[in-house]
Amino acid sequence: MQWIGDHASPVYSKENPLPVAKDIGTFSELSASLLARVLKIGGENDPTVRAVFDATGQEMTAKCSVSVCKKMSDAGCLYETVSLLGKAKWQVSPWKITSFNVNGFEKHYQGRASEFLATLDDNFVAACNNIDVDMHMEDMRGEKAI
Repeated sequence: MQWIGDHASPVYSKENPLPVAKDIGTFSELSASLLARVLKIGGENDPTVRAVFDATGQEMTAKCSVSVCKKMSDAGCLYETVSLLGKAKWQVSPWKITSFNVNGFEKHYQGRASEFLATLDDNFVAACNNIDVDMHMEDMRGEKAI
């Protein structure tokens, strides 16, 4: 050990080598709701959902149950943007999805933010009165104002 400022710091050498770093894993697995455009649904023996994820532009095939595939098909999700709910496995560096198991979905609301806000509680809407929500959302989406 050597002192640097007011704290001790180890000195590494051939006799005292740098400790081997434990593999803490380069992957993280967590529950997720991912916005994606659905390209394909189905497969009787190996049910999957093929989708392009909005946040990354990454296209991948996610595992899914037959019942969820049927519900997605019945709800008209094909070629639509939906929130896929499930377990995602992420590679930390570079940040990308390596696998996704879909266990549900929610239809994605695509409309003007002001229309959505009109359905909310009056107190919440009053708190947002000074925000041009449409302009903010269009800016976030990279859209031009109408």
